[in-house]
Amino acid sequence: MRRLAGALGGALLLALHSGFGQIHSFMNLKDQTFLFLDCQTTGVHPSQGHLIELAWVRASAIADPKSLSIQSRLIALPEDTFIPSRVTEMTGLRADDLALAPSLSEVRAHFLEQLSTANESPAIIHYAQFEKPFLLSFLELTETLPFEVFCTHQLSKKLFPHLPSRNIRGVSGFFGSRISDLRRASSHVLATVEIWRGLVTEFERVGVTGLDDVRSFLKVAPKVKSPRYEYRVDKEKRLRLPNRPGVYRMLAKSGEILYVGKATSLKDRVNSYFRGKRGRDKRKLELMAQVWDLNVTECRTALEAAVLESDEIKRLDPPYNVSLKKGKRRLLFYSRDFAEVSATQSERCPLGPFKPFNSIERMVALSESLRSPIFRQIFHELFDPEDLAVAYQIFCDRHQLDHQEPLSVRELLAVGMKLLRQQLDETLAEEISDEEKLESASDDLNDDDNEIADEDLSVDVGPEEIADKFERHFIRAAKELRRTKRLTKLLNAKVRWHCNETWEELTLSQGSLIREDVSASSGSVELGQAESKMTPRFPWIGLEIADYDRMSVLFSELSKYPHEIKSLSF
Repeated sequence: MRRLAGALGGALLLALHSGFGQIHSFMNLKDQTFLFLDCQTTGVHPSQGHLIELAWVRASAIADPKSLSIQSRLIALPEDTFIPSRVTEMTGLRADDLALAPSLSEVRAHFLEQLSTANESPAIIHYAQFEKPFLLSFLELTETLPFEVFCTHQLSKKLFPHLPSRNIRGVSGFFGSRISDLRRASSHVLATVEIWRGLVTEFERVGVTGLDDVRSFLKVAPKVKSPRYEYRVDKEKRLRLPNRPGVYRMLAKSGEILYVGKATSLKDRVNSYFRGKRGRDKRKLELMAQVWDLNVTECRTALEAAVLESDEIKRLDPPYNVSLKKGKRRLLFYSRDFAEVSATQSERCPLGPFKPFNSIERMVALSESLRSPIFRQIFHELFDPEDLAVAYQIFCDRHQLDHQEPLSVRELLAVGMKLLRQQLDETLAEEISDEEKLESASDDLNDDDNEIADEDLSVDVGPEEIADKFERHFIRAAKELRRTKRLTKLLNAKVRWHCNETWEELTLSQGSLIREDVSASSGSVELGQAESKMTPRFPWIGLEIADYDRMSVLFSELSKYPHEIKSLSF
């Protein structure tokens, strides 16, 4: 059967090749039917990866994209192969999803059957340079595909040399469509159809009406010297933005919020996205290609803008924000002896909040190691247990500690607090202020590991360097413990800070801001409402990561100004 399928496939390909070139070039581009294709793979080349999904549809530029019946096939992986975690993250596909999928040969036979009825339609592929090798391998060919290919990436580059991003997401957004965050073949086929519709409209504007015209157009190199990027946002609108603090939102054509940011000056910050060309981040350019409109909210101060930004990111979950998103982030609370941990503050676990992968965990692991004959691995880097033991002894000798005494977690944290105080005592008053700013800024709101990569792992690290690492972790754990106390104090407090030659004031109750609504250029937005009440014994009960981020942002912003924090008493 496999030989028969191969023979039939070869016959179909031969028939397609023999008829190739008989395309009706005189047909108007709008009416011409094309074969839109996309594939998802586990690598960047057939020699390094496998085809795991193929999708296709026949359509024209005048077809309603919502009515298209896109064919999509998952493809089983060869034995003893796997899906890389990065591919799973991008596509959402796991090994289980492919376990019952048809084989490559079965999908090929079905595709060839569909191809035989395609009336020699040319193919439209976005970034065909990547897709072609996989399609050749899939069809068991070596050089030429059985259909002419037009690449929408290449056409976009010719038609829109000023476009900030020409990847499929950027070009699709430029024409007003949005793609799912997961990279699946069917959604990319639909996006390619939408891109083609936009390109055909532009082709008509420049007098390209048929396929022969498109072929001639591709032979002409664009004459563009250092172009400025082309954006969809109304230039006059962004130039009229107020020179005041606030929050800005970048919108797709559909009105979807793509990105939320804060600004000391809305006018300066927003317009900075539209200036310059060199060294621009690719992800930011992809975002800017899709932005059609702006929405801003003026705030009284930059501090309030920062707090509002944090809340808006949680509320809107914009796809292009990374920091301050809720995701699966959570809070942790420890028992007084740090032997237990809970997601909820209680009598049993009152200490916190902390984030997962915190420095306190290192102190817990260290305390356990001191009671064990073999040192546990307490850092990200793997060190020899004997080197860890020697390094800890060096650390203890430096600070007049008995390395043989099995200290509890609380005792280890007391050592960290002592080291932190010594560090601060050695610093001038203005440098202490800078240290506080660094401490606030270093709090990673993305819920990644707090650890700072402070060693070059390509170089052998000896006991002395590991002892330095112990010291840094003791101080970092003390800072985290002190930070939780300060964030807790902010939950119910009256805050005053000096900004623009005046004192501003806010009141917080259970982490929410209490005062009049902020003004807005596009409608009033409340920073938060709360009823004043007695500070509870366990103030973090009922609060979550959004409240933690709000306090963290507030703490970080306050460190930039002279300020006072007074706990509320009722």
